[in-house]
Amino acid sequence: YEIPKRDWSSDVCSSDLDTGTTCDVSLVAGTNAVVAIKFVKTQTITVNATGYGTVTFGTTPTDGNATTSCTFDADSSSCTRTFDAGTKISLTKSAASTWRFDEWTSGCDTGTTCDVSLVAGTNAVVAIKFVKTYVLTITKAEHVSIATATVNGVAPSPVVTCGAALSGTCSYTYDTGAVVVL
Repeated sequence: YEIPKRDWSSDVCSSDLDTGTTCDVSLVAGTNAVVAIKFVKTQTITVNATGYGTVTFGTTPTDGNATTSCTFDADSSSCTRTFDAGTKISLTKSAASTWRFDEWTSGCDTGTTCDVSLVAGTNAVVAIKFVKTYVLTITKAEHVSIATATVNGVAPSPVVTCGAALSGTCSYTYDTGAVVVL
């Protein structure tokens, strides 16, 4: 019986069953050897990302891959990890410096984590979007008050102000491409 090597892994035999078909066992004179191989169906999860950040995979039940993660450092990239079929995976996200998490764009509900159950015979694909942010720093003179009139054509709530009391600076963070009218 031929086992499709691309879909199975062994947790007993030390040989790499993905590239080979044998399990080498060394026999010592006068002893018996028993070889037991347990095959476990595996599935993949692919995370497609826009922007810069990290996605960490937590698993239930916990396995050796419980602390694996993918770091995205390109505007558009993907990462694939393999887990035992039936594993429940909880993805958590962390935006890189000067980036923020925007949304899970497919394969997940909205929220801070993304929960995926790997069903035998089906690989999972999820997508995440991180958005680049910039800091707008306003330097003003004493007795001058500056307030945002609009951000992307909409009056912000609350209005961002840089008060009139003293001279100095105020800083606010906006997404890439935001049009800020003062």
